[in-house]
Amino acid sequence: MLWEEVENKEAFKSIYLNLNYFSQTFSVIFELVSKRKFQFLMKQALFSHTLSIDC
Repeated sequence: MLWEEVENKEAFKSIYLNLNYFSQTFSVIFELVSKRKFQFLMKQALFSHTLSIDC
């Protein structure tokens, strides 16, 4: 009985660590993507702004 609990704890620990790792990786990827998107939107805004000045 005790051994099963220990095995379950180890499995739970590894699952938890994997989830933690995946969430960290995902948040980093999301941050990079949103930064790129933000830069892209800024460039578009600047571009359209310069176009409106040219007209």
